[in-house]
Amino acid sequence: MNYFDNPAISATLLKAISKQSPAHAVERMVSFQATPNMKLGTAVHAMILEPDKVNEIYAVAPECDRRTKAGKETYSKFVESVGDKEIITADQYAHAMDMALSFSQNPEAVRLLNELDEHEKELFWVYGNSNLECKAKIDMMSTKHMAVADIKTTADASPEGFAKQSANFLYHMQLAWYSHAMGLEPEHANAYIIAIENTAPYATAVYKYTPQALKIGWDMCKDAIKDWESYKLKVALNENVNMYSNEVMDLDLPAWAVKQ
Repeated sequence: MNYFDNPAISATLLKAISKQSPAHAVERMVSFQATPNMKLGTAVHAMILEPDKVNEIYAVAPECDRRTKAGKETYSKFVESVGDKEIITADQYAHAMDMALSFSQNPEAVRLLNELDEHEKELFWVYGNSNLECKAKIDMMSTKHMAVADIKTTADASPEGFAKQSANFLYHMQLAWYSHAMGLEPEHANAYIIAIENTAPYATAVYKYTPQALKIGWDMCKDAIKDWESYKLKVALNENVNMYSNEVMDLDLPAWAVKQ
């Protein structure tokens, strides 16, 4: 079975649960569509982690005006010729190449690529004493070095800017999940994020999560799994799966709004 078709619990599912609810996570998984930035990030991953397979995975669309008859014919013939390859634009391909080059010029990023020599590793396991099947697809890992690394594209790889993105997209939760998948205690793992900016000058920065960040991420994973188990039980019993309170709730201002 294809990794993405496997219904096992993933970091993506757990993050969606943590952000809102299991019901919302299910809907997100069903209706998911990759954005142009996501496609760019996937191409960058391939160029860094599987450079010999890039031409097998991607096809660069010809530059033609698809509003014209000739342009439509050109593009139609191109689509017919590429088979199952992922189609990306010439601009996306050029941006991805520049980002991969930036990665190659960062000594710490290259060190991790070489030391963590298991790339695009797919792991499957059963969580604890439950019957919950789990999965993870890890960019780079090494059990020898007790280390895991993930490549992320971003608009801002600076310490302040990327810290905000990491917290917003729950990357610490994702890296804790990957560490657990490797059989490591998350807070004792060496967990890295390699952030590459998706606009010029395509700067690359390497970050290592603190034990505290990974502990928080792992606690969030465990809480999300509990919510998932409760949701699945309610679905099985045909009970109300509304994840919000059925009571009227107080609504106050968040701390940042009070300061303003």
